[in-house]
Amino acid sequence: EEKFERTVSLVGRLLRDDIQLQALYHMFVMMCPLHRVGGTIQADPALAEVQVKLSQLIYRYLSAKSDLNYTKSGYLSEDSGGTRNTSQSEETSSSIMKMSEGVDDLNPDEKTRLLISLVDDLHDCVDIMQNRSLLG
Repeated sequence: EEKFERTVSLVGRLLRDDIQLQALYHMFVMMCPLHRVGGTIQADPALAEVQVKLSQLIYRYLSAKSDLNYTKSGYLSEDSGGTRNTSQSEETSSSIMKMSEGVDDLNPDEKTRLLISLVDDLHDCVDIMQNRSLLG
């Protein structure tokens, strides 16, 4: 399904090989109940506070590393204008990764907001995998 591929592509491109960001985002997703779950869980003030704190941690983490050079993800350097020079060729991108083009240059605020907005889509992907698998 297109939604599944788009969501997986976006999350993969946003998190890449950043273990710390993956851990923070995993905790955030686990603290966000499915939208079908009763309103009492979603309205729990303690849970809402944890969600806010985790989203703030994600933002602060992304802000702290935004000035660094990302050599592991293909960035070699940053010139004086803030433009990044990449070492990856456009020809090596998979078709799924092309669905998420344009997320590499997001600022920490935009990236955090995008990650948060993808939580419901991730829950839908779990539903697709569990209940509507093409193989089963």
